[in-house]
Amino acid sequence: MRITTSLVAAAALAGGALAAIGIGAAMAQTSTPAPAAQSTVVVLDLERLRSQATSWADMQQKLKTLVEQKSTEFRSQNQALANQFEAEGRLLQPMLQGQTAQQVAANPTLKTRVEAQMRRENELRQNQQLFELSVQATSQRADQVLMQSLDPIIDQIMTQRGALIVVDRSQIAKARSSVDITPDAVTRFNAATPRAPAPVWVPVTVSNGPDEAGQPKAGAPKAAPKSAPKK
Repeated sequence: MRITTSLVAAAALAGGALAAIGIGAAMAQTSTPAPAAQSTVVVLDLERLRSQATSWADMQQKLKTLVEQKSTEFRSQNQALANQFEAEGRLLQPMLQGQTAQQVAANPTLKTRVEAQMRRENELRQNQQLFELSVQATSQRADQVLMQSLDPIIDQIMTQRGALIVVDRSQIAKARSSVDITPDAVTRFNAATPRAPAPVWVPVTVSNGPDEAGQPKAGAPKAAPKSAPKK
């Protein structure tokens, strides 16, 4: 009888222990978070990155200094032509007062002076246009240099996240914060590239080629821009 009682007690204890183990395992499974699913698509807010990256702010300041320097050179180079244009304009104004186009054309001397003045005006306008295009080309080249520095950092983040595609934030309506790599990219890029290299002036000239006569042309080949770096 005592043996039977002991066996019953032992069985009860064993059953309680097994039940406790089962409950503990269930609790462990419930409390352990499931691994986060990796997304093959990640989002990069390129506009935000540019505004928060120290190197882009540094580049803007360096570009401003370079453009101011080139503006001074541009004014100096065109000053003589601008002075000549203004002086001749003051002389021609009373001579052309009340004259029709036919009367001007009938006066060879006056016609020659008017045509020369028009050439000066066209040259000044073209020089101004080419300078403005040079400013744009220089800014674009500086941006491309920083994008090239950013590219390996984005590749690294994509590899670590198992991502295959980077989409610019401006191209989508909504995305979970878990797929936004912008804060991570800003932190890494600021650490790797805190300052921007000195920008290089890209002069734009007029092409004299048979197929592109009179068309503006950058002084050096320009790489194709990209909205967001991809692996």
